[in-house]
Amino acid sequence: MNSLEIGLNLDSEISETDSNTLACEIIQSNQSETEETITNIAFALYNIAQYRTSGVGYSEMASDLISDWIERVFDEDKKSSEKLADIVFELTSKKSDELVKRLYQKTNDKYLKATLLEALSYKGT
Repeated sequence: MNSLEIGLNLDSEISETDSNTLACEIIQSNQSETEETITNIAFALYNIAQYRTSGVGYSEMASDLISDWIERVFDEDKKSSEKLADIVFELTSKKSDELVKRLYQKTNDKYLKATLLEALSYKGT
């Protein structure tokens, strides 16, 4: 089973270290940017975040990798945009704080804008 399949099928607790490692493997190994792949990666990252034992968010390194990926693939007109916006709550780096601000500024969809505003507030940026 590859890292994406593991992330999609995860159904038990995972340590912080293992969750960060798995998230980085998913981002680094999946270069395809089809809508289906983006959606699957977004669901896997969200799923991993839900099963982390401590719930403190992804590490700075994982957050930076995920932020770069989200910025590259984010398109508010795609179905994956809602799940990508949900993931930003789990990111902890300064780069991810700036990402949320940039996404908020360029997004027109009211629901996405509200989610990103909530993320800005949650992250304290």
